[in-house]
Amino acid sequence: MNPFSEKVAAALALKALSFERVTSDDPEAVVRWSPIARTLPVLEIDGRRKADSLAIITWLDERFPEPPLYSTDPRAAEAQLNLANWSENSFSWYWNRWRAARYPQPGDDEPIDDSPLTRIKSHLGRPFGRAPHTPGRCP
Repeated sequence: MNPFSEKVAAALALKALSFERVTSDDPEAVVRWSPIARTLPVLEIDGRRKADSLAIITWLDERFPEPPLYSTDPRAAEAQLNLANWSENSFSWYWNRWRAARYPQPGDDEPIDDSPLTRIKSHLGRPFGRAPHTPGRCP
């Protein structure tokens, strides 16, 4: 379980949508489920898949508008989305540090490259379907 999957599960529960949680111990499962973004969670509805918890929640609100997950006031909704983006990006750093300490993976002990160029490359890669690297980690 990860907090981003739990966030999507909570959104599905708030909208009273039934869902099946699928898990796997196979690292290649992420590539099969999310071949472009290579991130979890992934939600599939009617044969269409969406990755990234914030994108999934936005997609859910578009497809199933009631009850709304964001405020109907555009200014409040923008503030909510900004807070969600900030918290997800900030929490991601701590989550990945905890995961690396608890479940070490190859490359976790590599030196951190937090240069401006690395951050720009990571940020620009997202719209082109590349998996985002963990902030503070080498891509």
